[in-house]
Amino acid sequence: MRIIQKILDYLDRSIKWFGVFSIFLMLLIALMDLFYRDILSLPLSWSLDFVLLVMIWFTMTNSAVGVRESSHIRVEIFISKLPKLVKDLLEICVNCLIIYYGYMMIGGGVSLSKLPGRMSGLRITYFWMYITVTICGILLIIFCIEKITKIILGWFRK
Repeated sequence: MRIIQKILDYLDRSIKWFGVFSIFLMLLIALMDLFYRDILSLPLSWSLDFVLLVMIWFTMTNSAVGVRESSHIRVEIFISKLPKLVKDLLEICVNCLIIYYGYMMIGGGVSLSKLPGRMSGLRITYFWMYITVTICGILLIIFCIEKITKIILGWFRK
């Protein structure tokens, strides 16, 4: 379990660093586009599509990390008054629903990534935009299984 935990921690940190890099990259490309378009009067045809693609990758990958860290919206006012076992069971149910959502994202992402067409500015297929849905679904499932496993193992360690 420790090896898996280290791998998931490394994956988590990698996604966070990818997020930092992608924000920097989006800012750099947006400023570059602004400079080329407004100062040199030579607009870049690819900058908007590139920033959109990076933003989608950033959002989809970091949303899975948000689920891992439980930073998504939840109603704590009711749950905090419940006994620990009920809280744990509710947490398992919520994670099972997220796993189902991740499963649906995988199926939807695969079918979307098969759609024909190209991003006009980058001249790459839409596959590169939609495959992030599949990747996010896989990450959601992995991180939710980790959370469920921690809850169940916590019951036996007492």
